[in-house]
Amino acid sequence: LEDSNNQLRNWYDRASLEGILPTEQQTLVSNSNVVNNNSPANLENIYQERFDALEMDRYGDLHLISQDQIETIVQLQEVSTDIKLGLQEMSQAVQELNQTSRSLQSNVTRTQMVPFSEVTKPFPRLMRELSITYGKKVNLKIEGETTIIDRAIVETLNAPLIHLIRNAFDHGIEDSTTRINAGKWPEGTITLNAVNRGTQTVITISDDGGGINLNKIRQRLLKTGISASEIKQMSDNQVLNYIFQPSFSTKEEVTELSGRGVGMDVVRASIEEIRGEIEVDSQLGKGTTFTLKVPYALSILRVMVVERADMVLAIPVNNVRQVFQLSPEEVNNPKLKTVNWQEQKIPLVKIEESYHYNRRHKPLEMDENPVIDQASALIIGEQNQLGAILIDRFWGEQEVSIRPIDSPI
Repeated sequence: LEDSNNQLRNWYDRASLEGILPTEQQTLVSNSNVVNNNSPANLENIYQERFDALEMDRYGDLHLISQDQIETIVQLQEVSTDIKLGLQEMSQAVQELNQTSRSLQSNVTRTQMVPFSEVTKPFPRLMRELSITYGKKVNLKIEGETTIIDRAIVETLNAPLIHLIRNAFDHGIEDSTTRINAGKWPEGTITLNAVNRGTQTVITISDDGGGINLNKIRQRLLKTGISASEIKQMSDNQVLNYIFQPSFSTKEEVTELSGRGVGMDVVRASIEEIRGEIEVDSQLGKGTTFTLKVPYALSILRVMVVERADMVLAIPVNNVRQVFQLSPEEVNNPKLKTVNWQEQKIPLVKIEESYHYNRRHKPLEMDENPVIDQASALIIGEQNQLGAILIDRFWGEQEVSIRPIDSPI
């Protein structure tokens, strides 16, 4: 409308200058003819129509049409301003609703949490009973008692933690004489610690005992039928992780204190049931540390939203080590099977070659702009089990609710 109005004005001005429109003299002549042919009563009405007392000017029909159009434009601008104000108020209301939803979600999550002290309540008494029963002086040190943990996780953690504490008391801490001969304090210490780190709760059980003898594990592996050459090729970490295999023990007999027919494989299985993982680190003569990483909340999972070949995928953040950007040469190389990351060659997986979806899907429509809008690789895994997933875009992180679905399928 503004463009057409400007064109109308320009045409009007040009027409006036070029004489296409009637001049003031022509208008007076026309008016004189009207005066000669009209009565005095009609003349007053004619002059009121032709003469503007405020602007002291005479208007033609085109000028009046242009003025009407200007007024229409002004009204539309006012309506447009009202719409913008309405949209701003709506946007503010949506932001407040989102903030309220996040606050509600956070509060609901907190209502399902309990402090770590609820888990550790029976442990000091357990340690006192073990010390009296077996005549071994061991001090239990608990840290991070105010760390909050999901109630559902607490129920699952109780048995594994008791097993690890009894195991540290029996296998880890030496007797007083051995400790004194090794230059240690006669009384051993088992430390239990919990801390929240991002989307995970990390629990460590460490002792200052004699550590795990890897040679004993290797000898045990020989008895299970693994060849000496295979064992020689294993790293210390691979050998150490064999303690989590079913029915694996370095002791010849099962005791009531630890073991009792239940091995570390049950502990690992219990942790994996709640989407957690367990790691072990040991130094001979210095002690052993078990690290349990469990989700902050079982009902909430934080994911990375990524896109590849028009497929949108949500990958748990806990599984991703790094977003690794690829060079244009690597992206355009169809034979690319590995990527170099931290001086390692890691196998590259192209999702479209591994997963085939037969259903038709709509083109991707996202509300926001991607965080990374170029080909990258997600480094996923732990230690020696690393892999890279090729992605086209990274859309950011989100929190999703996880609910069990009862279904016969």
